[in-house]
Amino acid sequence: MAYTNSGWPTNIPAGSDNLNTADDQLRRLRLDLKERLNDIVDDITTDPVVPKQLDIDRIIGTPDLAVVYTGAAFAIPTASVTTIDFVAETLDTGGFHDNSVNPSRLTITTAAYYR
Repeated sequence: MAYTNSGWPTNIPAGSDNLNTADDQLRRLRLDLKERLNDIVDDITTDPVVPKQLDIDRIIGTPDLAVVYTGAAFAIPTASVTTIDFVAETLDTGGFHDNSVNPSRLTITTAAYYR
């Protein structure tokens, strides 16, 4: 988005123009900040300042993720293969987990960096 008051001059005016030019530059900076801040808040001149409701999907998209957990505490014996069933999920936007079909498996469908 192009802003109408953008630009902050870095030159130092000569002679008696210093104060007038500095005042003008500060005025332009204030207008520029007000214009930019009104993009992220409802109205910068009100108190309290209320952030706008942002559409996160437009900003970052919906990330693929899953939050799964087991139903209870359990012990894993030493030197044995133990399958851990994730019996519930809090969130699964990527379709990685199924509680009823093979609950011990998380299937990643898109190659990416997950942590």
